Amino acid sequence: MDAERWLKLLLRVVGGAMVLAVFGVLMPRGWMAACHRWMGLGEFPAGPMIEYLARMTSGLYAMAGVVFLVAAGDVRRYGPVITVFAVGFLVMAPVVLAFLVCYGSPMIWYAVGDVATAVPAMVLILFLQARVRRQDRLTGKG
Repeated sequence: MDAERWLKLLLRVVGGAMVLAVFGVLMPRGWMAACHRWMGLGEFPAGPMIEYLARMTSGLYAMAGVVFLVAAGDVRRYGPVITVFAVGFLVMAPVVLAFLVCYGSPMIWYAVGDVATAVPAMVLILFLQARVRRQDRLTGKG
């Protein structure tokens, strides 16, 4: 399989997984509280700001997933958008992890897992993009 097909497949897998975050937007507050307790974070804080941030974060992840799914349809046309998202996630994931470590968050295991999956996926997306551009130059497409 060539780099373009691998890139499209990876964008669809990552985008599809991210779209599942829409459940966090629609989830009843009681379920959010149960997940919070299950993760060992104690009682879910009360208040509209916490709920807004939880739902908005889930919504933004889901929207990013939709962008990846759309971009998979034409990786050349959407190349700059793919790059911005991949670099953004590469920067954001370790920065958020560092904040959690600095503040002694009990969510470290979750954040490490998030970084351990997001960083390699984004690096691979950028690598495959570079391969697609290289193939285009070699074949005279780009």
